[in-house]
Amino acid sequence: MEHGKPSYLFYSFIFLIISSISSSLSDDHQSYIIHMDRSAMPAPFSTPHSWYTSILSSLSSTDNVPPTHLYTYNHVIDGFSAVLSQSQLEQLQKMPDHFATYAETFGHLHTTHSPKFLGLQEDVGL
Repeated sequence: MEHGKPSYLFYSFIFLIISSISSSLSDDHQSYIIHMDRSAMPAPFSTPHSWYTSILSSLSSTDNVPPTHLYTYNHVIDGFSAVLSQSQLEQLQKMPDHFATYAETFGHLHTTHSPKFLGLQEDVGL
């Protein structure tokens, strides 16, 4: 694997973890990607990860289920993914250093042209 290129195995593993966590929680909880303003990170925090986990631990919940930190993003965006209840999400969105929130969505693969792309012939294979 070359440096700088995404590892599809790694992302598949992360996807499976997110799927299993989100399916095991009640309907009130959902996975989100939270985009934060890194320039607003307070000085006492040495890393964005420690700041994000501190933010999550400060969120209150009516059902006593704490938010679950899934992943910290450092390259394309500054932020993290987490499983949150609706009330926790609303608290997070009111924070001044919050940019945007993206709910987890599932994409569908469209592979109608894959055999042609791979050079496969019908009824023959390679």
